[in-house]
Amino acid sequence: MTATSTSTRRTRSAPTPAAILAAAAATGDADTAAAMVGAAIDADTAARAAARLEADTARAQNDPLVMRLVNGAAEATAKARAAAAAAADDPDRAAELHAVADAHQRRAVALRAAAHEALHRRRGRVLRVRAQAAPFAVIGLLWAAAAAGQMVPNGGYTLSGIYFALAVVWWWARGRTAGWADRARRYRYTVLVTTAGATWTVWACMTGPGGWRAAVLWAGGYALAAPYWNRVRIPDPPAEIPAPPVEEETPPAPVEVEDQRPLVVQLWDAWIGGPGGLFEGAELTGRQEIAHGEKYLAVLNRAAGQNRLILQARAYQVAGRMGMAQGQIDVETHPDGEHLAWVTFTLDRGGAMGSLDYPGPQACYDPDTGLIHWGRWPDGQLMPWEAMHLKRGAYSGVLFGASGSGKSRLIEQLCLTLLSTGLATVWMIDPQDGSSLPTLAKYADWAVTGTGGGRITALLEAVDMVGAIRTENNGLVGGDRGKVHAISPRMPALFVIIDECHMIFDPKIVGRENAARNAEIVDRIARAYRKAGIGVILASQYSDIKVFGGLESMRLNMINVNAVVMRLPSNIGQNIIATFSGDARKLPKGGFAYYVGDAAAGRDGFGRAFDAEPVLESYYQALPAPLQVEASVRHQLEKKFGKVYTGRHAAVEEAAAESLAARFGGFEVDPALLAEIAADDPALAARMATIAQQRQGQLWTPPAAQLLDATGAPVRTPAQRTTTTGTTLRTVWQPLIGKPRQQPTPPPAAVPAPAATRTHATADLSPHAQAVLGAIRDGAADKASVIAATGVSARHFHDVVAVLIDRGLIAKAGHGRYAPTTRPTVATH
Repeated sequence: MTATSTSTRRTRSAPTPAAILAAAAATGDADTAAAMVGAAIDADTAARAAARLEADTARAQNDPLVMRLVNGAAEATAKARAAAAAAADDPDRAAELHAVADAHQRRAVALRAAAHEALHRRRGRVLRVRAQAAPFAVIGLLWAAAAAGQMVPNGGYTLSGIYFALAVVWWWARGRTAGWADRARRYRYTVLVTTAGATWTVWACMTGPGGWRAAVLWAGGYALAAPYWNRVRIPDPPAEIPAPPVEEETPPAPVEVEDQRPLVVQLWDAWIGGPGGLFEGAELTGRQEIAHGEKYLAVLNRAAGQNRLILQARAYQVAGRMGMAQGQIDVETHPDGEHLAWVTFTLDRGGAMGSLDYPGPQACYDPDTGLIHWGRWPDGQLMPWEAMHLKRGAYSGVLFGASGSGKSRLIEQLCLTLLSTGLATVWMIDPQDGSSLPTLAKYADWAVTGTGGGRITALLEAVDMVGAIRTENNGLVGGDRGKVHAISPRMPALFVIIDECHMIFDPKIVGRENAARNAEIVDRIARAYRKAGIGVILASQYSDIKVFGGLESMRLNMINVNAVVMRLPSNIGQNIIATFSGDARKLPKGGFAYYVGDAAAGRDGFGRAFDAEPVLESYYQALPAPLQVEASVRHQLEKKFGKVYTGRHAAVEEAAAESLAARFGGFEVDPALLAEIAADDPALAARMATIAQQRQGQLWTPPAAQLLDATGAPVRTPAQRTTTTGTTLRTVWQPLIGKPRQQPTPPPAAVPAPAATRTHATADLSPHAQAVLGAIRDGAADKASVIAATGVSARHFHDVVAVLIDRGLIAKAGHGRYAPTTRPTVATH
């Protein structure tokens, strides 16, 4: 049944617009009349459309091209039905019916397309040869122009210029958008034809267009037109084949086919790679099932300027459009080019989070490879840290992370694993008074907190000595030991942890000399002491060269093997880590990090550290006593550093006492004030009391008459000084020897010594003063040497030196240098 008869019957069965208007005029209801007028307008519009459709269809059926299309559709229908019948193993008509339906659809589409073309085609243009005749027109115009130009002086050059101008106009009007070849080929072809035509025109105008010059024109024109004709051909319609009879069958009900693509691909195609998407034209292929998600190969659209770096930078937008969280998408490098990228989608967020439970220090260390595993990437793969190897030594590394990123907890997790191996010991520096690494400070073999007292430089100089001695010992033993330190429980690897390392390299914090000395030693540790079994781990919230003390050599050695980048306010620059391609500014808080190192080549996506904080303390408590360096090294450390090394386990308490002493140095802390502090902050008051008890003193200074030493002699009152403004400065936290006791019966009065006689008593000096005096007498001549030998703070050093100079026990030997005076004897009376 044709579309014409169908539309005709529908038109006849419906009321005409005139009948509807007549009915509207006869009704008495205004609303009904208005509705009927609207229906009449709609009916008139539908009738006009049906009439146009009938005219177009009739015109299309009289067009030979349309009939050829219909015949072609019938042929295709027959072939489809034959193929379906051949493929059927049983007399199932479902496939044949589908083929019949498809044939009807194709026939209708072809009919509509031919009707549309016939509607817009002017009569007499069924077969268009204008494009094929264009070369003949150009040849004829060139010959006519040459014949006319021969009669005009210099007409050839004028005509060639006009010819060039017309060629340019044609190119901008039609040539750029022609479809017979790609643009570059069309451009070259246009230039060649224009140049040849202009050359022939000048030649023909000078010598005449007839004779063999006309032959050259036609032969050359044909040769140049051949590529064009090869692309633009006159269609050769196939012979008309009568359409086979098609059985009128009832079309089957439409079958709903469920989309078989994975949900991730469907979301990607709808929101990312589809029309108008964030990365239009990009596709996901090569699906791989991984733990807690899926992994795909993303093929990016290079023509649209897409690449992996842009995809990584906009991964958070991709996650948002696909209805995921930022941490569920991870983009990584593909070795075959920047237009490809591995994209990991974490679908089971609960399972992925569960896999981040800390498995314990023993499970995190692989003794065969020397790797510490401290977290997971989204695909479940463990994130490594190359720590130590028995045949290669200990490795260094650096962590970047702002406050709250999880940097300090990750350091304590790494150190817990190191200590649990039974092959390593840890020395640590926390310039922030132990607030960054409180747990590690309690269990490290040597912990330095704060920046005062020269303790940082003393620890680093001790590490420098360990490295030098171990290097010499390896050379003395020879063989394999000449290559690397033999790591064992008796000769453990030494790891130096420096949190907020930029502070120990800052002259404003530790002084110019100490800052330079600290940077020099850390640089040497990272550069030269790997084979000595020494590694250093730096951590900082900064992301520039100040993390490495301004030393390029330190930077290169620290990032060579291990580098972890956590959330930062500013991204890591290429001048710091050249291979880093992520964006630390967009990382979530709470342990998310990039790992850059040899152990994870090609993995430039971010992962997340294990959630170890709730169990760190319990695991640390289960550790045995910290290992010490071997006896050959320990003997040299004790000999050079004395109490600074032997008393290293009390270094944290000493630093806390000095911090409190500096804080309350301007006050006389008595029991009443201590009670007030306890009311505000009981923990602080208890800590102050504990430190005072450890120092065998009190928080206030009783009258000197109530204090006696072990021999019963009165204890000297701490020195007092008065400033120019009249303020009296008094040392409150000076350790007190002995305890208050009743004053014994005074001995007989002694004959006073002459005023000119000066007594140099040292028994009543404070422990710090005695230590400083002993260091100067042992050869320590400057401030840095004395502080390194005694461990006193810089503030106490100047106070103690002033007392010793005042008593005549030492004297200045130059600027910043001191020397002992001749040891006097106590004057007898």
